[in-house]
Amino acid sequence: MISEADLEMAVPVPEPTEANPFALGWRWRDGGLTALPLTQADLLWQEEGDQIVTNDYHRQDMDHLAEVLSWRVMGQGGVRVLSDHCIDFQVEGLGILGPDVVLFNGKERTWDGGRGTFPVKDMEVRPLYCFEISSPGTRPRDLRERLDQFFRAHVPVYILIDAPYGGGRRPQGIVAFQAGPDGYERLPPEPDGRVWIEVAEVWISLDGGRLACHTPAGWRIPLGHLAIRDLVEAEYAREEADERAEAEQARADTEQARADAEQARADAEKKKTERAKKRADAEKAARITEQARFEVAEAARITEQARADAESIRADEATARLAALEAELKRLRGETN
Repeated sequence: MISEADLEMAVPVPEPTEANPFALGWRWRDGGLTALPLTQADLLWQEEGDQIVTNDYHRQDMDHLAEVLSWRVMGQGGVRVLSDHCIDFQVEGLGILGPDVVLFNGKERTWDGGRGTFPVKDMEVRPLYCFEISSPGTRPRDLRERLDQFFRAHVPVYILIDAPYGGGRRPQGIVAFQAGPDGYERLPPEPDGRVWIEVAEVWISLDGGRLACHTPAGWRIPLGHLAIRDLVEAEYAREEADERAEAEQARADTEQARADAEQARADAEKKKTERAKKRADAEKAARITEQARFEVAEAARITEQARADAESIRADEATARLAALEAELKRLRGETN
C-alpha cells in the first residue's frame, strides 16, 4: 500500500543534534519550566503540551481544515471537530494519539475546552475521520505507524494530506484509507485528486501544493474566520434567495394551475352547453321531421279519400245515367212497369 519509494524524502528528516536538540519539538516538564527534546519515538504517542515542529504551511492548512469542517458540521448534534488535541481512544494497549484534525459523532455532551486530552469512550462518541498533514518531521510516521495506530483505534477513514511541503520525494497528495477486515485499504482517488468528506459535505484537494476546500457546488472556501463568515452569510443569502425564488415559482405555478383549472371548467361547461344545444336542436329537428311525415301521410290519406269519394260519385252518376237510359228505352218501346 505504501512502498519504500513513497517514503523517500526530498529533504532530510529532522534529527535532534547537540547543536539543535529541539529539531523535532519539545515536551514541557516541571510545570513548564523545563523543555525536553522530542525524539522520533515521542512523535508516536503524544502528551499534553507537546510542541511538534512543523512549518507555517502545515499550521495554516491544519487550521483551515479544522475551521471548514467545524463550519460545515455546525448544527449537527453530536458531531464535533477537534484539532491539535491529545486523543485517548481508550483502547487497550494504545497510547495517546494527536491527529492534526479528528471528526467525531456521538452523544451531544459538553466538553471542557480547557482540557487537552479527549477521552473518546467516556464522551460516548466514535471517530469518523482522522486527518494528518505531513511535515518533514512527521511524514514517515504518518505514512507508516499511523496506519496501524488509527486502525487499532477503530477509525473508519484516515485521510493523509501529503503536500509538497511535507518533504517527500514523491508527495502522495490527498490519500484516503478506509478500514477493512485486516487493515486499511487505499481508496482510489477521484480523477482530479479530490476527496469527499461525507458528514461535512465538503471536497478537499491540493491546489498549488496547498489545501483547498470546496462546497458541494464547487465554491472554494477561503482561508480565515472572517472569510468563512462572509462565505456563510453569502451562502445563507443565496439559499434564502433560492428559497424565495422557489416560493415565487411555486405560487406562480399554483396560480397557473388554478387558471388552467378555471379554463378547463369553462371549456367543459361550454362543451356541455354546446352538447345540450345540439341535443335540443336534434330533438327539434326530429319533431319537425315527424310532424312533416305525419302531415305528408295525412295529405296522402285525404287525397286518397277524395279520390275514393270522386270514384263513388262517378259510379253513382253512371248508375243514374244507366237507369235513365233504361227508362227511356222502355218508354220508347212502350213498355210499362
